[in-house]
Amino acid sequence: MKELFFEEQREIHRILLEFSDSLRENLDCLLACYEMLIRIDFIRGKAEYALETNASMPQMTQQPIIKWYDARHPILENALKQKGKQITPLKIELNEKQRILVISGPNAGGKSVCLKTVALLQYMLQCGLLVPMKEISTAGIFEKIFLSIGDEQSLSDDLSTYSSHLKNLSEICENSDRDTLFLIDELGTGTDPAAGGAIAESILEHLNAVKSYGVVTTHYSVLKHLAFDHEGLANAAMLFDTKAMKPLYTLTIGNPGSSFAFEIAAKTGLSESIIANAKKKLGKQSIRFEEKLQQIEVNKLESEKHLRSAKQYDEILYQTVQKYREMSLKLELERKNILNSARNEAKDILSSANRQIERTIEQIKTAKAEKETVKKLKEEVKNNLITLDKAIKEEDKKAETNLKQITNGTVEENSLTEPLKKKNIKIVSSPIELNDYVIFPQTENIGQVVAIDKNRLQIDMGDMRIQTTEKNVRKIDKHSYLKQLRDNSRNTKVNDGQIQIKTSFDLNKIRIHFNEKLDLRGYRGEEALSELEKFLDNARMLGERNLKILHGKGDGILKTLVRDYLRRQSDILSFHAEDIRFGGEGITVVQMQ
Repeated sequence: MKELFFEEQREIHRILLEFSDSLRENLDCLLACYEMLIRIDFIRGKAEYALETNASMPQMTQQPIIKWYDARHPILENALKQKGKQITPLKIELNEKQRILVISGPNAGGKSVCLKTVALLQYMLQCGLLVPMKEISTAGIFEKIFLSIGDEQSLSDDLSTYSSHLKNLSEICENSDRDTLFLIDELGTGTDPAAGGAIAESILEHLNAVKSYGVVTTHYSVLKHLAFDHEGLANAAMLFDTKAMKPLYTLTIGNPGSSFAFEIAAKTGLSESIIANAKKKLGKQSIRFEEKLQQIEVNKLESEKHLRSAKQYDEILYQTVQKYREMSLKLELERKNILNSARNEAKDILSSANRQIERTIEQIKTAKAEKETVKKLKEEVKNNLITLDKAIKEEDKKAETNLKQITNGTVEENSLTEPLKKKNIKIVSSPIELNDYVIFPQTENIGQVVAIDKNRLQIDMGDMRIQTTEKNVRKIDKHSYLKQLRDNSRNTKVNDGQIQIKTSFDLNKIRIHFNEKLDLRGYRGEEALSELEKFLDNARMLGERNLKILHGKGDGILKTLVRDYLRRQSDILSFHAEDIRFGGEGITVVQMQ
């Protein structure tokens, strides 16, 4: 059995030797393929992780800058998903005028999470990974990234918590410059508050002087005051719901945040007498400062609430004014149309009556005025006059009914829009240039071109600006149109020699028929893109923000066409596949500016 075993081993060894010999001449090629496989596997791993975290590629710049929208910590987001919760996205900006953010706020309010999110995403980005934030975000490159987060206490090196903290800060101060991003958690803590606050203030002043970029979290009031007084520094706060006594995990830039120490202490069950005694020891000035911070946040939230409400009322008022203008113009046009129609009918009736009278006189002359003939003709004239009177009364009644229908808003749409189609507008075939006037053939609305980007036009419609393509409009003769505007004083307004157009834009009609979900299934590529373009233009005019495009899955050709087109639109914040429960990759959800 042993001999058989050794024989088997020898045979295995022989086969491996022969196989190795046959491959040895291709060794360099095999090693190169091996390296390529490693690289491809690494790229595939990055791509799969980007899909898993719904990551994207922000707009990159060589300047050290951070302007992020809806940034999310990928590990935290995954942990919250498993618990059935949603993460609160982060909006943060660091620029030349606002290089250093001093974030304050309550404990467990999200300050450290904010800091770690900035650190992780910036490092991921500079390692070549896509990051979970909106594509409209802007991200720069930093030559150095320094972090001081957590406790590096060491017994073997005889370092205390504060000593290890200071060691990190010393290294940061010595090596920071214009291309540095530093992130410091709880700056100055771990020692006497007065001394720690002074050291922290000096460190922050030094880092600001060397033009470094960074984010620090703190509870020190001196650092909050410092950010108010120094250019380059800005206060930021993590919002806190004072009624529900819970953090909102939302970062706001501009004002410092309160630590809410007494409120949180009361919520945890600490005795009221102890809290009251603590307030006395702290002093009235500090209490007032904390209360002022709270009041600022309350006022800010209240102001934002009123602003949203005011915007809603402005929208309602704008729609009402537009509707009034539209109805006023339609009423005037229809009134003229009815009067013209009535005049034409009256002319026809009178002309018919005159012809009848002439025929009667001719017959009397021909018959030499015989009594019976004259009597008969008089009877015919009398009957004709009765018929004429009835016809005039019917026309008057018809005109009155039409005017009532217009006043009550019940006249048919076709009758109202018909006069607009009779405008004497001259179409010009020359290329569209800046400041030209164009007309939308379907709605006959006219506007002025104020910007051109390739084949996309930005058109001033008086009260609004819209974007569209050249194929959706026709150029009109500028001089004749302006002359027409000047001749009609009701539709022009002269300001500093410039004629401003008042367009009656029928937004209400578009709004009634608009559906935020566009179904493109069954369309061919070019037809689908044409429908999509009209759909987005209408959404822009109506101010719609959240849209859905149903293109189906199939071979994915229509989906690719749609998403490539969306990617080229500058006013689209983001787009992504619908939730798997509601259609998944067959539907694209779009969010517009």
